Amino acid sequence: MAGLCKVIVIGNLGRDPEKRYTQDGRPVTRFSVAATTRRRERDGEWADHTEWFSVTVFGRQAETLAERVNKGTRVYVEGRLESRQYESQNGNKGFSLDVVANEVVVLENRQRDADFGQASGEFESAAPARSFQAVGSPAVREDTADLEDLPF
Repeated sequence: MAGLCKVIVIGNLGRDPEKRYTQDGRPVTRFSVAATTRRRERDGEWADHTEWFSVTVFGRQAETLAERVNKGTRVYVEGRLESRQYESQNGNKGFSLDVVANEVVVLENRQRDADFGQASGEFESAAPARSFQAVGSPAVREDTADLEDLPF
């Protein structure tokens, strides 16, 4: 029986996306997303808490996003969590949880909204939101094909 590992993140890009290509020529785009929530502290005051997520997108959607979004763009990201271990250049070992996206929807672009005279942070926009979806695309199916070989 297959399991389920799904994550949804709504936040702002923390840096411009980086597009690269796999050895077999498939495009891969990576970017970070900051999702901020408010919570009450022990002293009773409300404080913002920001979580950072590393997001990876494959295929045609990776190319489209690399061209159309930049730091500050508000996005909806849906995908699965994938863990990885790494070793830094100075020899330190680390662990990371990354989001492998199968859908990314642009909710707002701060620059575009500024061009229309709107304050950033609002969901309403004078121009319709652009949507980039890769659900069911061959690139996404190829990515998940190796999951059936997992022993659990």
